[in-house]
Amino acid sequence: MGVFQDAIGADIDLGYDAIMVVVVRGVVSKMGGTQMAMVTGVISGMKMTLVIIMPVIEIMNVQFSALRAQQSQREQ
Repeated sequence: MGVFQDAIGADIDLGYDAIMVVVVRGVVSKMGGTQMAMVTGVISGMKMTLVIIMPVIEIMNVQFSALRAQQSQREQ
C-alpha cells in the first residue's frame, strides 16, 4: 500500500471506530435492536464501499504524480 492509501485507511478506521462508539451508546440508551442492526449494516456497507474505492484513489494518485513529473520535465 502507498502512503496515501495508508493515510486514507487510517482515517477510515478512526472514523469507523468513532461511529461504532456512537452505535454502542445507542444500544445503551435502549434504542431498538432492529434500528441498531440497520445502523450497523449501513455503517459496514459504507466502510466496504470505501475499501473498494481506495485502490481507485491510489491509482489516480499515481497517475497524477506521473503527470506532475511529466509537466516538470517539460518546464525544464
